[in-house]
Amino acid sequence: ELRMDIKLLKRLGNIDQLAGIRQYKSEQGLRMLEVYNAVGLRFSLVADRALDLYDFSYKGTNFSFHTKNGLNAGRNYTPLGAEFFHYWSAGMLTTCGLSSVGAGCSDESGTHPIHGRIGQTPASNIAAASYWEGNDYIMKVSADTEDTRLYGRHLKLSRTLTTSLFSKKLVLVDELTNMGCKDEEFAILYHFNFGHPMLSEKSRLFSTPLDVRQTAGTPAELEIIEAPTDDGGEQMYINRALTEQCTAGIINNDLRLGLSIEFDTKHLPMLHVWKHFKSHDYVLGIEPCNCYCMGRTAERDNGSLPVLPAYESIRYQITLTIADEEK
Repeated sequence: ELRMDIKLLKRLGNIDQLAGIRQYKSEQGLRMLEVYNAVGLRFSLVADRALDLYDFSYKGTNFSFHTKNGLNAGRNYTPLGAEFFHYWSAGMLTTCGLSSVGAGCSDESGTHPIHGRIGQTPASNIAAASYWEGNDYIMKVSADTEDTRLYGRHLKLSRTLTTSLFSKKLVLVDELTNMGCKDEEFAILYHFNFGHPMLSEKSRLFSTPLDVRQTAGTPAELEIIEAPTDDGGEQMYINRALTEQCTAGIINNDLRLGLSIEFDTKHLPMLHVWKHFKSHDYVLGIEPCNCYCMGRTAERDNGSLPVLPAYESIRYQITLTIADEEK
């Protein structure tokens, strides 16, 4: 029996007055989806980039960081140089991997660009569904993205993102499968990127307990966020989660808004934090990860490069939750 909120529907001509999924192409020709709901959550997904998040806002307040490169259409896999910095768009989420995370490198399996190729790879089997489930209206988008090489790896990332009519949550579920006949080394990092106005010197980072290890020259205070300066530089923290469930995020007391990122640490044991407080490059990265973000060869030498057995799968779930002070 189909059930729905009939009392609400009688007030509407179409449910898309309040919530829905819209598919379109960007000016640059990228396949995009926009999802929005009745409480003010709105985000865009880039189907030509592994179904990653680009825009992300709540009640008109922006949370995401966009680089000065903008939402460009180019997919450039220059392996070992700094070409990455000429085309990376950031957005709310960039998925990194799957052959490598971190610095570019090369080995017997080929070349591996900075943060891998998956975040620049078009998805397929894109499906968008909106439907009533009891009195709740569910919005779900799914797609598959594959990281492959002739005579080499075949890793498939099947992604589903779900929210609903009055929800302040976005649930991302990924299933990573080794489609090949040999065990495969792999790495994955979820690069969440926060920008102004959610990011400001009035913001603070929070997390469940971490073993914090900052890189040379990085201040000890993980939670501190500074104002941008013209000579600001990069700060990097390589952290191991100390709890089975890790929660981290940002809170802005001036805006009375926060966002938490929650995930299981069984398959994502690390939580890296990236800060860059330079004018025009003002960003905070909160990054659940399964390795130390050193690049494939250095990770292997360190004994920290995970292996996914042939034909086996790993499931990841990451939940983003908005916190606001109701008026």
